[in-house]
Amino acid sequence: MTHSAFSFVTHKRSQRALRTSTRVLTLSALTAALALGVQAASAATPDFSSVSAATATAPTNTNSLLAGASLTTGKRLQSTNGLYRLTLQGDGNLVIYTAAGKPIWATNTVGRGGVRLVLQKDSNLVLYTSKGKAVWASNTVGKGASYLLLQDDGNLVLNNATGAKVWATNTAGVPYASMVSFGDSLSDVGTYRVSTIAAVGGGKYNVNGPVGRNWTEVLSAALQLKTPCAAQTGLNSVIPSIPPAAVTNHAGCYGYAQGGARVTNPVGPGNINTYPQDANGALGQMTDPVINQINRHLNTVGGRFSGKELVTVLAGGNDAFMNLAIVAGTAAATNNDPGAVGAASQNAVAAMAQAGAELAADVNTLIVGKGAKRVVVMTLPDLSQTPYALTKPASTQGLINAMVTAFNSALTSNLQTSSAVLVVDAYAQGRLQFANPAQYGITSVTTPACDLTKTIFASSLVCSTATLATGDVSRYAFADGVHPAPYGYALLAGYTAYKMAAQSWLTAPRQ
Repeated sequence: MTHSAFSFVTHKRSQRALRTSTRVLTLSALTAALALGVQAASAATPDFSSVSAATATAPTNTNSLLAGASLTTGKRLQSTNGLYRLTLQGDGNLVIYTAAGKPIWATNTVGRGGVRLVLQKDSNLVLYTSKGKAVWASNTVGKGASYLLLQDDGNLVLNNATGAKVWATNTAGVPYASMVSFGDSLSDVGTYRVSTIAAVGGGKYNVNGPVGRNWTEVLSAALQLKTPCAAQTGLNSVIPSIPPAAVTNHAGCYGYAQGGARVTNPVGPGNINTYPQDANGALGQMTDPVINQINRHLNTVGGRFSGKELVTVLAGGNDAFMNLAIVAGTAAATNNDPGAVGAASQNAVAAMAQAGAELAADVNTLIVGKGAKRVVVMTLPDLSQTPYALTKPASTQGLINAMVTAFNSALTSNLQTSSAVLVVDAYAQGRLQFANPAQYGITSVTTPACDLTKTIFASSLVCSTATLATGDVSRYAFADGVHPAPYGYALLAGYTAYKMAAQSWLTAPRQ
């Protein structure tokens, strides 16, 4: 199977009406998905449509209050990343809330009649009643404050004209020290960006280029974390036009996910050990399994997580593709004998259940058991709804769905109940999007954005903005037969953020 050799997929993830109309998505467009909720997201749903580091130099109408201006009852300021809001409530209290609705600072003026917050030209920030009585003040007269700014880190500051801070609530909180990602091509941030693949502008399973970020990259940027980088790069290619590249580990990089990786088995799609039986194995993907990825990280950091990381886990797709290949091989060898094919199909479903249980055990013992405090575990999306699967007979689609369902059931049932684990149901959300694409701003769930007749081989791994299909593909769900396009990745990041917000996981833990 051509597509299976280039690893996993996922359906785009969530949100309702998207707000971009650009031909090729900008970062703002990619992250706009995060603002729009899933089915009925509340006002607390985060808006990451402007992702940037906390700054005190570029106030806008939504995150700042200029000298001489006021904020009245019911109005609010909101940080540009949507993680924090400052609201003057009807009870007279001025409060900073996280995106999940948790208060982190207040003037404690409930019942005192405050109705108008004013940044006076004398530099004092004052909360007044309707009769002009001051009930709270920053006591910054003469300090030269020219604007009030709600920063992306949750700190409310008064700055002077040069951007220097003259007063603050001291509520800055960075959610995580880093992101650590385990899995396959969906989370791969450049394992195979080497050799000819790099030369043609490829390296990720996406529309490669400035806006070709996968869901972990979009989420990392929104959380103001370091841009994810591949923990290991290399290629064991035997294709003459794609020379091999030495396997190299990169210190300080925590993107362990690799295209073709399975949960436990080290031989995944595109691995050299599948060649020559599978011609696609000539590419020589390393396909380091998730179990090895986790252990490599533990060896790097002294055997334990710090508890300050956001850990993401998404795998299983390549186990599905490899098991599907076994069934196809059985069918070919037995001239589609119903008994043999049926037995092989049952074995494939059982193997997927085993893989799901193994992944749960890895999370329980090697991630949570080794100190991780916040772990996002994705269910496997319904691979039977990918463009690749839709070209197959209904019986094959049914088998794919049965394998995915078995994997997800085993994964979720074997995960230990823990406040450290957030399960994000990518399967259910992906099916909603497939059934109602327009509701999520998707213009195609069946046609890839990449024209694979223009690429050096048939995979989004080497797709770029120069090899797109004709027309506006900016809202296509898929880049190739199995991997998401930028819009699909943005939806996945958006749905993840929505679920994280509901758990108060988008902001730093506060006492």
